[in-house]
Amino acid sequence: MSHAAPTIEAAVSSAAPKSRAPMAAAKPPVGVGPVPFVGAVLALVLVAVGVAGIRDALVAIGAVEGEPWIDSVVDTVDGWQPQFWLVPAGIALVLLGVWLILVALRPRSRTGVAVRAATGVFLRTGDVERLVARAASDVDGVLSARSSASHRKVEVQVAVTGGSATGDRVRAAVQDVLQPLENAPTVQVTGAGSGGRS
Repeated sequence: MSHAAPTIEAAVSSAAPKSRAPMAAAKPPVGVGPVPFVGAVLALVLVAVGVAGIRDALVAIGAVEGEPWIDSVVDTVDGWQPQFWLVPAGIALVLLGVWLILVALRPRSRTGVAVRAATGVFLRTGDVERLVARAASDVDGVLSARSSASHRKVEVQVAVTGGSATGDRVRAAVQDVLQPLENAPTVQVTGAGSGGRS
């Protein structure tokens, strides 16, 4: 005996308060992007420069023996003569700077799928995958179902006992459960006795 598949409308209605005014629409959830990684690398560079500065200060007051590292680097660079390799090195540094600017300004990727609701409800792609797999599993003739989802496409892999008609019923069930999404993704069903894309 099959159980009714959970729907997005049921999840929204059960979570929404009954006696309160609708909340302002939430912003779409987004990922962290590459900015934290770049920030961590730059932080390590600054730590290294700070350590060199502290060591040179200790050398200057006689607490540590040795030659100042920063002075040695400055003297080495100051003695450079114009060389051909400096041109590609300068171009590489410019490109690196442009890349860092683009990384800082690039919008972070979305991690949620918008649901048609006044309160601003979003589902993560993992939630969509679970809803789709459950809806497909509840179709008569389906032995098992797995799904993968993105913002544009949902792929359902099913093992069925019927023919192509079972695959059509799976596709219809998945499309039905995805109706509340603002932008319903394309549904692709694959497996024994099914195929095609809608």
